[in-house]
Amino acid sequence: MTTPPAVGKTITVKVNQELYDDLAVMLRTGMTVTDAVRRAVFHMAEAYHNAWTTGAIPDGKQPIVNACVISGYDDDGTPMPLRPTGDATPRPTAVPPSAAQAAPRPTPVRRSAS
Repeated sequence: MTTPPAVGKTITVKVNQELYDDLAVMLRTGMTVTDAVRRAVFHMAEAYHNAWTTGAIPDGKQPIVNACVISGYDDDGTPMPLRPTGDATPRPTAVPPSAAQAAPRPTPVRRSAS
């Protein structure tokens, strides 16, 4: 088991196509890359913590997260009822701006995050 970097330190992550696609989706909200990574890690850590503390998964074993619960907003800003997203349609692969003129390639099949 490793430990996280010290508070205030910078982490580096190589951006592959899957991370690029995921960030492109989250950045559509206007958040920064840093905020997107923090939010994603927070939500996954919450899922892991809840799986372990409820006993659904043994402590330290990686849970399989199949769905999440989404809240939206009405036109007046009032939160809407929650709905699970387990049957959501897979997202298409985004094309980095520098590769926009490259020859088309097949869209990879997204693997389950585990």
